Amino acid sequence: MINRILQLFLVLSVGIVLFFGVTPKIIGLGIRDATVTSLINLVPPESQGQVRITESQFDNGWFSSTATIDIGLVALGMDDSLTAKLDLEIEHGPFFLTDEGPRMGLARARIIPGFNSQELTQALTEIPFEIPSVDISMFVPFDQSLTVDLDVAPVNYNQDDGVVTFAGMNGNLSVNADQSAQLSISVGNMFAQDNESQIGFTLAGIEVESHTAQMNDLLAPSSVLLAIPAISATGPFAFNVTDMSSNARMQASTIPQAIDIYQDLRIGNIESDLPVQSLSWTAEFNEIQNELFRSYYELIGTIQSQMNTNPSAVMTTADQFGEDMALLFIQNSLVLNNLVQANVYGGDHSIDFRIDWEGLPDLTDLENPEFEELANALAILIEMSFDERAIMSSQFAEMVDPYVQEGYFVVENGRIMLSASLENGVLSVNGEEVPIDQFF
Repeated sequence: MINRILQLFLVLSVGIVLFFGVTPKIIGLGIRDATVTSLINLVPPESQGQVRITESQFDNGWFSSTATIDIGLVALGMDDSLTAKLDLEIEHGPFFLTDEGPRMGLARARIIPGFNSQELTQALTEIPFEIPSVDISMFVPFDQSLTVDLDVAPVNYNQDDGVVTFAGMNGNLSVNADQSAQLSISVGNMFAQDNESQIGFTLAGIEVESHTAQMNDLLAPSSVLLAIPAISATGPFAFNVTDMSSNARMQASTIPQAIDIYQDLRIGNIESDLPVQSLSWTAEFNEIQNELFRSYYELIGTIQSQMNTNPSAVMTTADQFGEDMALLFIQNSLVLNNLVQANVYGGDHSIDFRIDWEGLPDLTDLENPEFEELANALAILIEMSFDERAIMSSQFAEMVDPYVQEGYFVVENGRIMLSASLENGVLSVNGEEVPIDQFF
């Protein structure tokens, strides 16, 4: 009985040793797809003309591998691409001992960033303080999702020429097997001051949260939330801004092959020489055709390639693409809503601007569009409301009375208001129909 137990224990021990000894090599055979290829596949096809991710080196071992990935950024007007280099030190699974405890997965990697540009490297060496260390790690579980963690070390520089303090930054990118992804970035407080001029800059952190239904699709449903508690400067233009946030999202539209975009920007308090004390801007762009975005990125990619091979053809290409996109824009519907609210000169004001364009699907060229046809396809609504006391105490006070006399503004209950609309070719201002021909 005891011999059987010993034999069973021996078999299990050998099995465990073989499992943890052989499995890393088996995993290593597919580690390139699990790590390097996964990173490359994150780039949307539309951006591959401007962002190129290529593998320049890969060495596969038994328990670990190494790889080098080059990330090239090419922007319009740049003669050469800005290339970053990522060196990957990859450990093969299935078992890892981490700071958070033991984990099971396919691979984890330490990513060491660098630059291949001598000009940029030289510029970084001229910074008076040491560049903070950057720690990037990646983990690939068995479901072939991907997690990337980023940590940037704090900076504390205090010399006779100035002061720079930075609390550091951390971020996390989680990409699921279906390419849905979540991104979070937290930037710590930052302060910089030039002691000679006493010009300073303060940033009370940045928080970013982003979600997308598909990482490599620019038109996939997504959202981004950005928050900045406070930002200020002491010169040359002194200001103090608090409670700043931006919320944007993109989703499929109610019509086929189109998207809706929503954006909301809010600044709770502004202290500066400008008369604006707060600002809120909400914008909606609905029923935007996907083809417009595809055409735009195709245009950028084509121009970028021609700038290096055939610069004389760039303007011809841009003009042709511009005409095609303009025609596509006019043929299809578009809804635009804008609401701006602000406290200016001590009073609350608002501008509500809406456009509903039905589109002209039968239009085949832009040479001679019929004005009546254009006007009938367009609906516009403008609602303006200003605080009378604030406006009359500003530099615009002298403009109010002439516009009131002309009937463009109405003054009621301490508000200066304008209501105008264009619908079915009929222009109305403050309830009065106005001949539209006088404006053309």
